[in-house]
Amino acid sequence: MNAVSDALLKFWESLPVSLRALIRYRVLRITGKTVEEIIKYNPRGVYRVLVDAMGRHNADLIINMFYDWLLRSGRRVDLKEVNEFLGRAMAEAV
Repeated sequence: MNAVSDALLKFWESLPVSLRALIRYRVLRITGKTVEEIIKYNPRGVYRVLVDAMGRHNADLIINMFYDWLLRSGRRVDLKEVNEFLGRAMAEAV
């Protein structure tokens, strides 16, 4: 895993348990994999998985929450970079 994957996993663990449970259930049902597995082994597929599991609006909300979390954590990152890393640009091109 790289630094962004590590940060994404920490963000995931910081979410309220109820939200994680909802997302975990939807993602597991759609993909047969846990959110942690997707973050670890296919971080560029995170956005597409979230869209498939929860819809585009909710996926965008989670990605923006992650971006805000990164900024609050003192990381200097551009939203465009986050979107590219999580596969948003590729998902929207399809």
